[in-house]
Amino acid sequence: YGEFQDWGLALLAYNVGERRLREAIQETGSRDPWKLIESGVENDGNYLARVMAVILILRNPKILD
Repeated sequence: YGEFQDWGLALLAYNVGERRLREAIQETGSRDPWKLIESGVENDGNYLARVMAVILILRNPKILD
């Protein structure tokens, strides 16, 4: 989180590597995690969505009731 100051970007950096993420930000001119995913920065376009879903469920387990 420290370098990118955004949890979505931090998760992408964990998945694709900081260097690749920095390159993708340069190439696209965007710091929007979803736009970076659309640009093909990661092989698994569902990684960020799955991690965010898990976080939501862990913080609000009653949503599954």
